[in-house]
Amino acid sequence: MTIVIVAIIAIAGLYVLRTIGGPVNAVMALAMVTMCFLPKVLYGSTLADLTRSGIAGSEPRLMTYTVAIAVIVLMGVVAGKFSRSNLLLLPFVAFLIICFVFIWTPTGEVQAGMVHFLTAAAAWAAGSYAASCVDQDGKTGRTFMYWILGTVVVQLGISLLQFAGLPLFPTNAATAELVGSRINGSFGHPTTLGKILLLFVMVSLPFTRSKMRQTRVAAWAVILGSMPMFVMSGGRANFFSAVVIILIWTLLLPRGKALGSKLAIPIVIGIAAFASAGVWVARFEEDPEGSTRQHFNDVATALIPANPLAGTGPNTYITTAGPTDLLTAQGWPVHNSVLLAAVEIGVGGALLLFGPLVLAFFTAWRRRSEDNHQGDFARAYVASTPGIALVALTGWGMMSDTLPVWLFFVAFCIEKQRAKSTSPVFSTGKLKAAEIPNLARIRTKRESS
Repeated sequence: MTIVIVAIIAIAGLYVLRTIGGPVNAVMALAMVTMCFLPKVLYGSTLADLTRSGIAGSEPRLMTYTVAIAVIVLMGVVAGKFSRSNLLLLPFVAFLIICFVFIWTPTGEVQAGMVHFLTAAAAWAAGSYAASCVDQDGKTGRTFMYWILGTVVVQLGISLLQFAGLPLFPTNAATAELVGSRINGSFGHPTTLGKILLLFVMVSLPFTRSKMRQTRVAAWAVILGSMPMFVMSGGRANFFSAVVIILIWTLLLPRGKALGSKLAIPIVIGIAAFASAGVWVARFEEDPEGSTRQHFNDVATALIPANPLAGTGPNTYITTAGPTDLLTAQGWPVHNSVLLAAVEIGVGGALLLFGPLVLAFFTAWRRRSEDNHQGDFARAYVASTPGIALVALTGWGMMSDTLPVWLFFVAFCIEKQRAKSTSPVFSTGKLKAAEIPNLARIRTKRESS
């Protein structure tokens, strides 16, 4: 009954948002609230999930973002918006279905993993549709950035209250013992907050070059507002990746453009790094080798030859590796998203999942020098790839609740690289019908003058 009431309220709210502010308002409300603020279980939670470590639950679950992503995709279908970039993940989806039917044992955890991966694939389509609703220089671009900025402000407020000692959104007992006083925002782990903020930085950078001042201010506010949370959450890979993304972005800016930014940004980043140096020194002293990451990597690598192509099944890492290693049996997955994928869905599945992201990088690399909107998003994607790769290779969180957000924003950037810029009236020598009245008014003014 509670779910029905929440659904009715959500539908009414979406209708109002869609009517007042267009599709971008509805899309961003769904995406930000469910994926970047409250990624919670609506249905299917079990007691086993309280102590379980995995990319999904022990049984199929209906998450807040599962519903939101489905609604966004449906909005795209109704609007007739379908991007060819959606075809990039089609082989991965086909692979999942074939393996689920013919190879993997359909246990509850495998079914939960299937739902998780299919939701992430749908998030790619949702991100593509979101990109079609956003104009970097228009009001929709400003609305897009305002939603992200609003999310950052809320997370920053929660984080400051947590830092002050208020028990908001507490983590479970096991996580709390490991992370100590590090803040986690509205998520279940401090590094999850950092990963979401990292994706925010990636998608905000192109909007720092918008023609609308409000959009530029909002984009920079997102980036600057994220920095304190990178420090308070204590994620070393997240913080240094954010620094690397911004520095590479600055270096890739077109020659002769934004000279002030090219000088100011490295200085600001240097000050931030220096001011937070004490935090990072303490983190390295308490965990100089990144816990037992190499041990976990060895455990995962040893499992791959047994099921090299299709893996053991999504969401089965602890079940499979636990009997071979005592630490893994206690609920410690391999701290490497690529190795985790290679074990669970095989080398073939990992290639089909990460291949589109690598392909997108090479496409963006070719367009990185263009001084236009497409070039802005290409530069942002190129700049973010090394940092996000570092995070993915040193942790497994990118494969859990962060995976849909990751694919959503990657698809957004890819689609914006493909979008055509609005051309000036006289740029091609051809006029659209809608432009003829404007041309007539221009001629009338010239003749009268």
